[in-house]
Amino acid sequence: MGLASAEDTPRLTFQSQRSFGAVDRAEVTACRQHSAHAVGSVAALGLPYRILDISTGDLGQSHARQFDVEVYAPGCDMWLEVSSVSWFSDYQARRAAIRYRPAGGGAVQICDTLNGSALAVPRIWAALVETYRQSNGTIDLPACLHPYFRGSTSITSSVRS
Repeated sequence: MGLASAEDTPRLTFQSQRSFGAVDRAEVTACRQHSAHAVGSVAALGLPYRILDISTGDLGQSHARQFDVEVYAPGCDMWLEVSSVSWFSDYQARRAAIRYRPAGGGAVQICDTLNGSALAVPRIWAALVETYRQSNGTIDLPACLHPYFRGSTSITSSVRS
């Protein structure tokens, strides 16, 4: 269950999946690699996408760098954020006392951390429907989804008159 509405009626909400990583000082490369997972999925779906390198003026206090992945939804003529990866330098690691000892030995060091969301399914679904909807109302499915729809290549309406 999600948060209650203004009328105090419970509503179901979608929660995005998040992944976390502790990385060494190759922070920007790791951040881009983490974003590449989301980009690969979006590209396989054939959706137009863009990657935003968020300006430092728009970052939260603890963020050191952030990349957002957006897909284009033609029905609403908007770019929808579907994934975000943030590098926090050692901010979170210091607060959580996350440390490591380098493989070759030496002094214990503080890690850098990454936070990344997986794909926001409702926004991906909206972009898929808007991008692949045909004039007869069917929705063509990208080839990568065929196995998950029991081999179907499209979604048709099951409404009967």
